[in-house]
Amino acid sequence: GQRPARRWDSSCYARGVRVLALVVLAFGSVAYAEPSASELQAEGEQLAKDSRFSEAIDKFKAADKIQPTASHACLIALAYTRRELWPQAEIFLARCHERATPQDPLPDWVPVAEQQIQERLATANAAPVTIDVTPPDAKVALTVSSFAPDETFAPRTIHLPPGHHVIIATAEGY
Repeated sequence: GQRPARRWDSSCYARGVRVLALVVLAFGSVAYAEPSASELQAEGEQLAKDSRFSEAIDKFKAADKIQPTASHACLIALAYTRRELWPQAEIFLARCHERATPQDPLPDWVPVAEQQIQERLATANAAPVTIDVTPPDAKVALTVSSFAPDETFAPRTIHLPPGHHVIIATAEGY
């Protein structure tokens, strides 16, 4: 009645390692799935409620990379408003308006945010800087040295605080 002792040799060991590796690989791929745009937006909203606006902006931008929407641009603008970074707030609020559709309407709080941005820009120590590009049909993406690298905008007037700013323009073919 006794079972003979099983011999553990290198082939058994190798087979065991392969099985363990497959199990780890299977659970690893199941455990890590890329978050959806709506999950990232929800995370950003919670971070904003916790007054962690810089982190909220990162989540909203990540959601916007997956699915560009008016809602994401509006939330980014609102978070920049809370951080009192008025140039970025006005740029993302403009993007919010550009993207708005009947299927993706402006949030109801946008008029209040717009008014707050306009009031603060009127009283903040920031000068309006109008950026014109020639030829006008060149599809130029502009950014300012004090902005995050992914924060580009078309030629327009922006408000910048006193200091040294480098405006970078990129356009295909130029």
